[in-house]
Amino acid sequence: MDPVDADAGILNRETGTRKDRGSHADATGPADAEAGGELPQFILCDAALQQDLLPLISAPTNPEAMEFVQWLQSNPDPAIAAGNVLSPPGTPSTSAVPLDPGLVQALVPVLSYAADSIVDDADFEGVAWTVQHGVAPSKQQTQPTTGGWTLTSQGPIGGLVFSSVVYADGGTPGFTLTLVNDQPRHLSVYARFLKAGMPVAPVDWTSRLPAGVPAGFETATEKYLGMLLPGAKVGAIAVAGGAQQIGVPLPANADSIELLFGGLNDAGYSPIPDAVGVMLTFLLDMAVPWIVQGSGAPPADLAKWFDGVLADNGIAAAAMASGAFLLQVGSRDAMFAALSANLCTALLGTPLAGLRKSIAKKLGSPPGVSYGWVDQFAPGAGWAAQLVQAFTAGGLSPQYWPGATPPIALTLSPATLVALDLSLLPDPVSGIWPYAASACSVEIAYGGGDLAGVAGRDTRAAIERAGGTRLRRHRRRRPDRDRRERHRRERRRRRQRQCQHHASGRHARGQRAACRDPSCGDGDRGDPLPARRPAFGERGQL
Repeated sequence: MDPVDADAGILNRETGTRKDRGSHADATGPADAEAGGELPQFILCDAALQQDLLPLISAPTNPEAMEFVQWLQSNPDPAIAAGNVLSPPGTPSTSAVPLDPGLVQALVPVLSYAADSIVDDADFEGVAWTVQHGVAPSKQQTQPTTGGWTLTSQGPIGGLVFSSVVYADGGTPGFTLTLVNDQPRHLSVYARFLKAGMPVAPVDWTSRLPAGVPAGFETATEKYLGMLLPGAKVGAIAVAGGAQQIGVPLPANADSIELLFGGLNDAGYSPIPDAVGVMLTFLLDMAVPWIVQGSGAPPADLAKWFDGVLADNGIAAAAMASGAFLLQVGSRDAMFAALSANLCTALLGTPLAGLRKSIAKKLGSPPGVSYGWVDQFAPGAGWAAQLVQAFTAGGLSPQYWPGATPPIALTLSPATLVALDLSLLPDPVSGIWPYAASACSVEIAYGGGDLAGVAGRDTRAAIERAGGTRLRRHRRRRPDRDRRERHRRERRRRRQRQCQHHASGRHARGQRAACRDPSCGDGDRGDPLPARRPAFGERGQL
């Protein structure tokens, strides 16, 4: 390949083949623009969106694009190597051909500028970025501790929407969650079983790992429950989406369950629960759409075919088994390196023969050659891992979901009531009770919203009726004692107003400093002056 055409060796998103674009002087448009085609956020199996994206990753709209072209002119070899992967001069390689690290770093500014731009573009909503609506805290109906309950006030976490959480204790106690995975990714779901806060191995548990998947994908205390499919468009390919359900029984030897949702996140990597979600995301949600995009114009009924691929349990099990190499790494950087090195082998391996057959049937074969589209693009399947790693490092693109997804976990317990020990105290500043209060109102709140509001003349009875809570016993002051205390404080204030030390400001309000003036009532007590007298009828603070 001629060095002057090095930049043209980067993926052409319209045909998947290398085109002759002449010299570098002519290469400030499509050539550098198409360099971003391997970043999953910019994999778009939609011709209209491709045209919308083109100006955002090319000069002159993107100010970083010209520097990228200049870098290519000075460093043609990395682009030549990438071009030879995307349009092989002969038989495609059967092993991974990573992008040159220098090329990756040169691409990051171009891609970052484009990513910042598309957030303001409504055409890319639901494709390159999504919106999840929060759940405002609200009052919840008091529910019994027996018979089951339903929770609908859990807000979304990392693009995972909790539509409802249901507990049923009849027969076999357990939880059923209705979830929407509103990102273009797979999430694995695991359960960690707890007793008094400590992990335990669940009794009478039957593994849910698909046949052929190594047992190492779960542990004695952390069990695989299932997989959540993408609920947002993947590479601009519409998916069925919608709510999905995950159920988990509560074993007899556990009192709570911690649900772990594994996959690509911004915090780190743990083989369990992340390996399964990461592997299926990079293989099915990134590599497959990239191959479709590179093959040319999207075929008819693409969405229907892709839904079938995602829903194929055999393909999912084969992808899980092919990702066993991810069980051997323990850090985020090591995970990206392992993906870059092993995705090509996985795509071409025996377990995923069914996926290759499905792709070949839908896309056909590249013209004039004896190999398939998967064979052509497999050596570059790990490029997505390299670009995502560099693109999300240091928070460069916080709106892109891999760089803004925290680890997702949710602890579930059958208990719906919490025993509280409340104390009703006088005003913390003045030390007195509200003058005219004949009753009080107590609100009990938790992180998800108000649980209950109670009020009544008999405060203790009202609180106990609301939630079975206990109120520490405090001797209530009699009205005549309150009246004497109030008069005593008023006489003391009058003496202090006559004290020259107080009048001169030498005693700041609220300080516990004894006055040396014997005529001042502060001399023998050192008590603070009230910073504010409660208004008539004002309630005290709990």
